[in-house]
Amino acid sequence: MLITTKPFSQAGATTVYAYQSGTRTLTTSDGFEKEVECYRVMDSTTRDTIRQDYETYSVAGMSIVEASQHMQELLNK
Repeated sequence: MLITTKPFSQAGATTVYAYQSGTRTLTTSDGFEKEVECYRVMDSTTRDTIRQDYETYSVAGMSIVEASQHMQELLNK
């Protein structure tokens, strides 16, 4: 199940960025129940924040690796 705050366009392709937000039980008209995963569409602000946080995380990770390599070089001299 995809949960959105506004409908999709009736024409053309749409790219959807979504995250899992739990499950819901759906019931058919004859009483059959099935639990399905629910996904919420991310708004552009959330996507931009996640991208920025990931870039910050990546740069920090690279800096740690570089510092570790530099310390190892100093210890090996």
